[in-house]
Amino acid sequence: MAGLTAVHPHLTYRRLNLRDWDFCRTLAADPEIRAVSLDPRPPTWWGHMRWMWKWTAGDAVAFVIEIDMAYGSARAARKDSGRELQSAGLFLASLLPGGGSEVSIVLLGAFRGMGIGTRALKALTPRVEYDGGVFARIKSDNHASVKAFANAGYVVATAKDWERVSEGRRDVLVLRWNGRI
Repeated sequence: MAGLTAVHPHLTYRRLNLRDWDFCRTLAADPEIRAVSLDPRPPTWWGHMRWMWKWTAGDAVAFVIEIDMAYGSARAARKDSGRELQSAGLFLASLLPGGGSEVSIVLLGAFRGMGIGTRALKALTPRVEYDGGVFARIKSDNHASVKAFANAGYVVATAKDWERVSEGRRDVLVLRWNGRI
């Protein structure tokens, strides 16, 4: 993003809501994000509608990661208490069959490589239901995500956890939060 100069900008987190439809569609259609997603196909309109409903209803753990644009400039920023906030990404967590939770994080390209993913994981992972562990499934060639999760306290899961969480995918690395940051 042009004009973004801060290495560690101020981040805020807010619950995902239906007004985030366009932002989420932008993320879902991003070719770079699709390339590292477990499902590389962009969702259909109806698929996206179901996804939005799932993540905005009930007790879903879904946060929009926002950056305080006092550190730069952006066209699509929203005002909140005099601050310019730009949606930069999403943090999502869902319960796994058999116990535990799976987390994922996705950022717009302009905000990658700045440590934002690691900072969001450190801040939000402790809010996740983790009876049975907190896991992340990452394509093994997605080195940036592996690094962000490792820097946030995730370690390579045991073979037993991999069997339970990976859905048998050999191209997936399963990481488990060690409970320490």
